[in-house]
Amino acid sequence: SSPNDVWAIGTSSWTATCIWHFNGKQWHCDSIPRLIQPQAVFGFSGNEVWLGNINSTIWKFNGLSWSKYGEYKVAGFDNTWILNFSGSSQNDIYGVGCAGQNEGSNYKGIIIHYGGNSWKFLNIPTVKVQFIDVRKDPSSLSLIIEGTVFDPCGFVSKILVWNGSELKEIYSDYPYANVGSILDQPYVSINGKIYKYVSGQ
Repeated sequence: SSPNDVWAIGTSSWTATCIWHFNGKQWHCDSIPRLIQPQAVFGFSGNEVWLGNINSTIWKFNGLSWSKYGEYKVAGFDNTWILNFSGSSQNDIYGVGCAGQNEGSNYKGIIIHYGGNSWKFLNIPTVKVQFIDVRKDPSSLSLIIEGTVFDPCGFVSKILVWNGSELKEIYSDYPYANVGSILDQPYVSINGKIYKYVSGQ
């Protein structure tokens, strides 16, 4: 939320060293073991920071300590991976990732939303795409989603748009496409070029 309040996460052989905080002067880890496998961290204030994991859980930092906020699984799937968060305010945050089965061949992309009280999955069509990142377009209110699938030739990058009723694929190719934002405006970068989402494309 400020240069003096920065969070970083990563994988570790010991979960107690997965979460780090920067107070403007130094990085610190509390060295507390937790049942986490963090992939995403996001927040607007020092007393509300969210942690997304690949073990179906979301954790919350309340300004003093981390605790498990909830477990989120999709019917018919064993696990949920939360890979990234993005939002416009404390009461409008989206998480993306995928729901999968332990044997690995069956999975689908998921979007989960926090509206100020609870996290809820959005009812979207089933697509066999791992959602990697997301940004909300402030003009259309559509979600611009970065995804990927693996085929025999390698990883195929995808960009999809969810407008609240339709999930539309607008890019699918091998040159990797990254979703990002500048001043709340979503952009997609592909092969050194930057594209802006306008009028549904």
